[in-house]
Amino acid sequence: MSFYRQQTLKTVKALLEGCGKISTMLDFGAGDGWYSYQLKQVNIATKMIALDTVKRKQSFLETTLYDGEKLPFPDRSMDLILSIDAIHHTPYPIKIIYELLRCTGKYLLIKDRVYWTGLGKASLSLLDEIGNRRFGIPSTYRYQHAWEWFPAIAQAGFQLSEFIYPLKCNRSLLGWWSNRFQWAALWKRI
Repeated sequence: MSFYRQQTLKTVKALLEGCGKISTMLDFGAGDGWYSYQLKQVNIATKMIALDTVKRKQSFLETTLYDGEKLPFPDRSMDLILSIDAIHHTPYPIKIIYELLRCTGKYLLIKDRVYWTGLGKASLSLLDEIGNRRFGIPSTYRYQHAWEWFPAIAQAGFQLSEFIYPLKCNRSLLGWWSNRFQWAALWKRI
């Protein structure tokens, strides 16, 4: 397991400590389902659903497919929606955030990236290509600019409960440069 995954999982577990038992959890943009699988091992939720637009050849959990636009779930049908490094791969991040908010009854946990300058966006684009090209995952370069997603989440009736920035996902020289783009947050429906 990579240091990046270890650190991200540790952060997710810490953010979820105060949430109590979760009935149904959706892992949005689950990829190979590794995070869901790890959380299932420690009984974070009774039911885990891994959701993505494509199935990987090898996966830790069975993946439910969707069309990339509308989540195939009723309003407020999930207790927790988890999105790790996935929203920036969608063509319209704010639109998909509204879909995630529609489907969660309690919590939304996002771990993603942010930038402020053109150099920051270029850096994220390069890192994304290096990290995802080998898996055949296209990069849409739709990273959050200067916390622009946060007001949309608040306006939908969610309160920021926990926020970690910068998130130390990488170490050494790579970490010195890339951790400034990493963040994680937990919102609760009010």
